[in-house]
Amino acid sequence: MANDTTRDNRGQPKTATKTPASPTARKKRAPRWRLLTTLATLAVVLWLLPTIIAKTPLFPWILKLATTDLNGSVTVQSVSLGWLSPIEVQGIEVKDANGKAMLTVGSVVGDRRLGALLFNYSNLGKFTLKDTQLSVAMRDDGTNVEDVLAKYLAPTEKPSSTNLALGLDVIDADVSVIDEPTGLVWKVQKFSLKFDMEGGAEGAMSVEVATNLYDTRGAGKLSAGVKMSPAENTAKVSVTQFPLAMLRALGARFAPGTTLSGRLSSEVAASWGSKTGKNASPPISSSKDFHSAHAP
Repeated sequence: MANDTTRDNRGQPKTATKTPASPTARKKRAPRWRLLTTLATLAVVLWLLPTIIAKTPLFPWILKLATTDLNGSVTVQSVSLGWLSPIEVQGIEVKDANGKAMLTVGSVVGDRRLGALLFNYSNLGKFTLKDTQLSVAMRDDGTNVEDVLAKYLAPTEKPSSTNLALGLDVIDADVSVIDEPTGLVWKVQKFSLKFDMEGGAEGAMSVEVATNLYDTRGAGKLSAGVKMSPAENTAKVSVTQFPLAMLRALGARFAPGTTLSGRLSSEVAASWGSKTGKNASPPISSSKDFHSAHAP
């Protein structure tokens, strides 16, 4: 059999050598590695983006941008963000235009992961507020809360088309209410609020409130609930030894010349908009030491 081995002039076999890759081939492989490196870097940055926002000046900048219409200021001590964890904010403080603290919240915790909110931002989930303190100053022409939220409360020509699902759960808040013209002060303790809204203004909504009231004359209680749906709406209010002077500013605002005094104990329940045709249920009410007067 013929031997195809190549030999040199001395009859020794030649050793085969590999041809080195051309510069053109190396250049073709280099862009692939650069592309993979770039994609990996972007993936890491995207994964760490919530943490970067929470731990850098980016969050205060976003917060300031989001509260531009607020007639006051909002500060936050810390925020925890992660794609696989709910939003958690610590140490919220809202001040009015004069720099006076109006609202402080120890913590706000959501129940939906940030990644889930990204894919369905219309369902915000439920947020729980703890260690909340609110100071309300009432005047005959308004309150400090309305002053701070004036731009948000102003009527708009075009209603929002976004139907949001949102829940709020305020646990054992403390509220201080002062009637500035008279100097009367009430302490609202263990104030709880449950708010649920499904599908925006067109969907079902419910609000439940319960609290204890204290002033120089004693203690009172208040509980109320409202449920609204396309099928039927119901409301129920129960008060025990409610100080009517607490409503003086509202009376002066909407019915000038009216004065209120005494304490009210009452239960009222009503329903309307029922598809069954029953638009109202008779209220049950009682009062004690109630006095209302209208100046001539």
